[in-house]
Amino acid sequence: LLLSLQLAVKSVCGEVIEVGSFHGRATVAMGRLLAEIGAERKLFAIDPGTNEWVGGVGCHRKEFARNVVDANLENIVCALECHPEMIDFEWSESVAFALIDGDHGPRAVRRDFELMEPWVVPGGIVAYHDDSYTEFPGVWVQCRRMEMRYGWGLVMRAEKLSVFQKPQQ
Repeated sequence: LLLSLQLAVKSVCGEVIEVGSFHGRATVAMGRLLAEIGAERKLFAIDPGTNEWVGGVGCHRKEFARNVVDANLENIVCALECHPEMIDFEWSESVAFALIDGDHGPRAVRRDFELMEPWVVPGGIVAYHDDSYTEFPGVWVQCRRMEMRYGWGLVMRAEKLSVFQKPQQ
């Protein structure tokens, strides 16, 4: 994940997006990398603030916020507490890198990509967490669709992470 983020940030212009941030573990890792390499980019963490599939335990944004503050990333991470489709109308930034790890249902995974795709610059990266046929078939199907239907190049696949690069046009 971090290697693909570094590749994107060093090779193309644009912001960093995370769809589905839960407690912020990946957010903190990506934010630390951005700070470490001196990338003057924002990391937009998009999450509605609840996670129904984890048993309806309620809001997890307090733990997310605490993790971001503890890592001293308040100037890098911009938390957007909403469903991804809510930002579509207001988004205007180009995207160098997007991690999609939100709702894992088939329609939701496809929707998240289709909302981000117009903003991803040529050569930009989209990574999917939980690419597993048996555990998350919606993510698995979307990852296969990235190459076959959308023509994005597979950069790497490691464990449950799949990383794709947008064609240069």
